[in-house]
Amino acid sequence: MKKQLPYVRNLYAAMSEAANPDYAPAMKKYMKDVCDFMGIASPVRSALLKDFIKNEGLPDYEVLPLVVRQLWQLPAREMHYCAIDISVKLKKQWDDDILGLSEEMILMTSWWDTTDAISSGIIGEYLRKQSQDRIRTYAEHLMKSDNMWLQRTALIFQRKYKDQTDKELLFSLCERLSESKEFFIRKGMGWALREYAYREPELVRDFVLSHSVSPLTRREALKHIGE
Repeated sequence: MKKQLPYVRNLYAAMSEAANPDYAPAMKKYMKDVCDFMGIASPVRSALLKDFIKNEGLPDYEVLPLVVRQLWQLPAREMHYCAIDISVKLKKQWDDDILGLSEEMILMTSWWDTTDAISSGIIGEYLRKQSQDRIRTYAEHLMKSDNMWLQRTALIFQRKYKDQTDKELLFSLCERLSESKEFFIRKGMGWALREYAYREPELVRDFVLSHSVSPLTRREALKHIGE
Protein backbone atom coordinates (compact mmCIF):
# COMPACT_ATOMS: atom_id res chain seq x y z
CA MET A 1 0.00 0.00 0.00
CA LYS A 2 1.31 3.43 -0.88
CA LYS A 3 1.92 5.87 1.95
CA GLN A 4 -1.22 7.83 2.68
CA LEU A 5 -1.29 11.20 0.95
CA PRO A 6 -1.34 14.26 3.23
CA TYR A 7 -4.47 15.39 1.35
CA VAL A 8 -6.29 12.20 2.30
CA ARG A 9 -4.99 12.24 5.85
CA ASN A 10 -6.03 15.86 6.37
CA LEU A 11 -9.47 15.31 4.89
CA TYR A 12 -10.08 12.34 7.14
CA ALA A 13 -8.99 14.39 10.17
CA ALA A 14 -11.39 17.19 9.19
CA MET A 15 -14.28 14.77 8.81
CA SER A 16 -13.43 12.97 12.04
CA GLU A 17 -14.06 16.14 14.02
CA ALA A 18 -17.74 15.97 13.01
CA ALA A 19 -18.15 12.24 13.63
CA ASN A 20 -21.20 11.37 15.68
CA PRO A 21 -21.10 7.82 17.08
CA ASP A 22 -24.76 8.11 18.06
CA TYR A 23 -25.85 8.35 14.40
CA ALA A 24 -23.39 5.86 12.93
CA PRO A 25 -25.19 2.59 13.82
CA ALA A 26 -28.47 3.67 12.20
CA MET A 27 -26.68 4.82 9.05
CA LYS A 28 -24.83 1.52 8.85
CA LYS A 29 -28.05 -0.43 9.36
CA TYR A 30 -29.83 1.55 6.63
CA MET A 31 -27.07 0.55 4.22
CA LYS A 32 -27.43 -3.11 5.26
CA ASP A 33 -24.07 -3.13 7.07
CA VAL A 34 -22.18 -2.83 3.80
CA CYS A 35 -19.62 -0.63 5.56
CA ASP A 36 -19.01 1.50 8.62
CA PHE A 37 -20.09 5.11 9.05
CA MET A 38 -18.73 8.03 11.03
CA GLY A 39 -22.22 9.36 11.68
CA ILE A 40 -21.95 12.53 9.57
CA ALA A 41 -25.16 13.74 7.93
CA SER A 42 -24.95 14.62 4.23
CA PRO A 43 -25.38 18.41 4.65
CA VAL A 44 -22.67 18.47 7.30
CA ARG A 45 -20.33 16.40 5.16
CA SER A 46 -20.90 18.66 2.15
CA ALA A 47 -20.21 21.78 4.21
CA LEU A 48 -17.05 20.28 5.69
CA LEU A 49 -15.79 19.24 2.27
CA LYS A 50 -16.51 22.71 0.88
CA ASP A 51 -14.48 24.32 3.68
CA PHE A 52 -11.70 21.77 3.26
CA ILE A 53 -11.42 22.45 -0.48
CA LYS A 54 -11.48 26.19 0.17
CA ASN A 55 -8.41 25.76 2.37
CA GLU A 56 -6.62 22.85 0.71
CA GLY A 57 -7.78 23.14 -2.89
CA LEU A 58 -8.56 20.22 -5.17
CA PRO A 59 -5.99 17.56 -6.01
CA ASP A 60 -4.41 17.62 -9.45
CA TYR A 61 -6.43 15.53 -11.87
CA GLU A 62 -3.43 13.25 -12.43
CA VAL A 63 -3.45 12.41 -8.73
CA LEU A 64 -7.21 11.86 -8.51
CA PRO A 65 -7.06 8.05 -8.97
CA LEU A 66 -4.67 7.72 -6.02
CA VAL A 67 -6.78 10.06 -3.88
CA VAL A 68 -9.91 8.07 -4.72
CA ARG A 69 -8.31 4.70 -3.97
CA GLN A 70 -6.89 5.88 -0.65
CA LEU A 71 -10.18 7.41 0.41
CA TRP A 72 -11.89 4.13 -0.45
CA GLN A 73 -9.42 2.19 1.69
CA LEU A 74 -10.80 4.03 4.70
CA PRO A 75 -13.67 2.11 6.34
CA ALA A 76 -16.03 5.06 6.73
CA ARG A 77 -18.60 5.40 3.94
CA GLU A 78 -18.49 9.19 4.26
CA MET A 79 -14.95 9.11 2.85
CA HIS A 80 -16.20 7.19 -0.18
CA TYR A 81 -18.80 9.90 -0.73
CA CYS A 82 -16.03 12.49 -0.51
CA ALA A 83 -14.12 10.62 -3.22
CA ILE A 84 -17.16 10.88 -5.50
CA ASP A 85 -17.73 14.55 -4.69
CA ILE A 86 -14.10 15.47 -5.35
CA SER A 87 -14.22 13.62 -8.67
CA VAL A 88 -17.30 15.62 -9.67
CA LYS A 89 -15.65 18.90 -8.73
CA LEU A 90 -12.87 18.11 -11.21
CA LYS A 91 -15.33 17.61 -14.10
CA LYS A 92 -13.79 20.34 -16.26
CA GLN A 93 -10.66 18.18 -16.50
CA TRP A 94 -12.36 14.86 -17.16
CA ASP A 95 -11.19 12.69 -20.03
CA ASP A 96 -11.92 9.06 -20.90
CA ASP A 97 -9.94 7.94 -17.87
CA ILE A 98 -12.79 9.08 -15.63
CA LEU A 99 -14.90 6.20 -16.95
CA GLY A 100 -12.42 3.57 -15.82
CA LEU A 101 -12.01 5.28 -12.46
CA SER A 102 -15.79 5.44 -12.08
CA GLU A 103 -16.11 1.71 -12.72
CA GLU A 104 -13.41 1.09 -10.16
CA MET A 105 -15.33 3.12 -7.58
CA ILE A 106 -18.55 1.25 -8.36
CA LEU A 107 -16.82 -2.09 -7.85
CA MET A 108 -15.22 -1.12 -4.53
CA THR A 109 -17.63 -1.88 -1.67
CA SER A 110 -20.50 -1.99 -4.17
CA TRP A 111 -23.92 -0.81 -3.08
CA TRP A 112 -26.73 1.28 -4.53
CA ASP A 113 -25.73 4.54 -2.85
CA THR A 114 -22.36 4.94 -4.52
CA THR A 115 -23.40 3.20 -7.74
CA ASP A 116 -26.29 5.61 -8.31
CA ALA A 117 -24.27 8.72 -7.48
CA ILE A 118 -21.46 7.70 -9.83
CA SER A 119 -23.68 6.48 -12.67
CA SER A 120 -25.54 9.74 -13.15
CA GLY A 121 -23.20 12.25 -11.52
CA ILE A 122 -20.01 11.17 -13.27
CA ILE A 123 -20.55 8.59 -16.02
CA GLY A 124 -23.79 10.11 -17.23
CA GLU A 125 -22.40 13.64 -17.13
CA TYR A 126 -19.28 12.68 -19.05
CA LEU A 127 -21.13 10.69 -21.71
CA ARG A 128 -23.73 13.41 -22.20
CA LYS A 129 -21.21 15.30 -24.37
CA GLN A 130 -20.17 12.23 -26.37
CA SER A 131 -21.58 10.91 -29.63
CA GLN A 132 -24.48 8.47 -29.70
CA ASP A 133 -22.15 5.75 -30.96
CA ARG A 134 -19.78 6.39 -28.07
CA ILE A 135 -22.64 6.21 -25.57
CA ARG A 136 -23.98 2.97 -27.03
CA THR A 137 -20.53 1.40 -27.18
CA TYR A 138 -19.92 2.22 -23.54
CA ALA A 139 -23.32 0.91 -22.49
CA GLU A 140 -22.50 -2.35 -24.28
CA HIS A 141 -19.20 -2.49 -22.43
CA LEU A 142 -21.06 -2.25 -19.12
CA MET A 143 -23.57 -4.89 -20.15
CA LYS A 144 -20.88 -7.36 -21.18
CA SER A 145 -19.28 -7.10 -17.75
CA ASP A 146 -22.04 -9.35 -16.34
CA ASN A 147 -21.64 -7.39 -13.11
CA MET A 148 -24.96 -6.42 -11.55
CA TRP A 149 -23.82 -2.95 -10.47
CA LEU A 150 -22.28 -2.09 -13.83
CA GLN A 151 -25.41 -3.32 -15.60
CA ARG A 152 -27.52 -1.17 -13.27
CA THR A 153 -25.26 1.72 -14.28
CA ALA A 154 -26.00 1.03 -17.95
CA LEU A 155 -29.71 1.26 -17.17
CA ILE A 156 -29.66 4.49 -15.17
CA PHE A 157 -26.77 6.67 -16.35
CA GLN A 158 -29.16 8.49 -18.72
CA ARG A 159 -31.72 9.25 -16.01
CA LYS A 160 -31.03 12.99 -16.05
CA TYR A 161 -30.91 13.27 -19.84
CA LYS A 162 -34.61 14.10 -20.25
CA ASP A 163 -35.15 14.90 -23.98
CA GLN A 164 -31.59 13.80 -24.72
CA THR A 165 -32.35 10.23 -23.66
CA ASP A 166 -31.51 7.62 -26.25
CA LYS A 167 -34.84 5.82 -25.96
CA GLU A 168 -33.86 3.01 -28.30
CA LEU A 169 -30.87 2.27 -26.11
CA LEU A 170 -32.92 2.47 -22.92
CA PHE A 171 -35.64 0.14 -24.18
CA SER A 172 -33.08 -2.26 -25.63
CA LEU A 173 -31.25 -2.54 -22.31
CA CYS A 174 -34.53 -3.10 -20.50
CA GLU A 175 -35.46 -5.87 -22.91
CA ARG A 176 -32.12 -7.59 -22.43
CA LEU A 177 -32.36 -7.44 -18.63
CA SER A 178 -36.08 -8.09 -18.32
CA GLU A 179 -35.51 -11.68 -17.13
CA SER A 180 -33.05 -10.69 -14.41
CA LYS A 181 -33.94 -11.88 -10.92
CA GLU A 182 -31.72 -9.27 -9.26
CA PHE A 183 -33.66 -6.79 -7.15
CA PHE A 184 -31.37 -3.89 -7.99
CA ILE A 185 -31.62 -4.55 -11.72
CA ARG A 186 -35.41 -4.70 -11.57
CA LYS A 187 -35.59 -1.59 -9.41
CA GLY A 188 -33.07 0.28 -11.57
CA MET A 189 -34.98 -0.61 -14.72
CA GLY A 190 -38.19 0.72 -13.26
CA TRP A 191 -36.46 3.88 -12.08
CA ALA A 192 -34.92 4.55 -15.49
CA LEU A 193 -38.26 4.04 -17.23
CA ARG A 194 -40.06 6.23 -14.69
CA GLU A 195 -37.63 9.07 -15.29
CA TYR A 196 -38.17 8.85 -19.04
CA ALA A 197 -41.92 8.64 -18.50
CA TYR A 198 -41.86 12.27 -17.37
CA ARG A 199 -41.01 13.09 -20.99
CA GLU A 200 -42.72 10.30 -22.92
CA PRO A 201 -45.40 8.67 -20.75
CA GLU A 202 -47.17 6.87 -23.59
CA LEU A 203 -43.96 5.32 -24.91
CA VAL A 204 -43.05 4.03 -21.47
CA ARG A 205 -46.55 2.73 -20.78
CA ASP A 206 -46.65 0.93 -24.13
CA PHE A 207 -43.25 -0.60 -23.52
CA VAL A 208 -44.06 -1.85 -20.03
CA LEU A 209 -47.46 -3.25 -20.98
CA SER A 210 -46.12 -5.01 -24.08
CA HIS A 211 -43.09 -6.63 -22.43
CA SER A 212 -42.63 -9.20 -19.73
CA VAL A 213 -41.13 -7.19 -16.89
CA SER A 214 -41.19 -7.93 -13.18
CA PRO A 215 -43.99 -6.53 -11.01
CA LEU A 216 -41.41 -4.34 -9.28
CA THR A 217 -40.21 -2.86 -12.58
CA ARG A 218 -43.77 -2.33 -13.74
CA ARG A 219 -44.81 -0.64 -10.51
CA GLU A 220 -41.80 1.68 -10.51
CA ALA A 221 -42.07 2.56 -14.19
CA LEU A 222 -45.77 3.41 -14.05
CA LYS A 223 -45.70 5.03 -10.64
CA HIS A 224 -46.64 8.51 -11.85
CA ILE A 225 -48.55 7.72 -15.02
CA GLY A 226 -50.69 4.68 -14.22
CA GLU A 227 -51.78 1.95 -16.59
